[in-house]
Amino acid sequence: MSVKIEILDYKYGEVEGAQIISNYSFTSSADWNTGSGWSISGGAATHSGANGFLENTNVTFIEGQNYRIKYKISGRTA
Repeated sequence: MSVKIEILDYKYGEVEGAQIISNYSFTSSADWNTGSGWSISGGAATHSGANGFLENTNVTFIEGQNYRIKYKISGRTA
């Protein structure tokens, strides 16, 4: 099996445009739906189960627009 990755555009650095995710710093659970096993506190979203979801309730995507998604995973133990 092989995988082909084609990079069409690459920009390194700060986010261009506005941050569209409300409460992206996880200061509280406001604007977030947490599924089974998820919790939000202390500036982090933590997952402790095998299933579940984490959803921001205050985001609207527009067809034809480009978006950059950046996230950090830390403290993984399994």
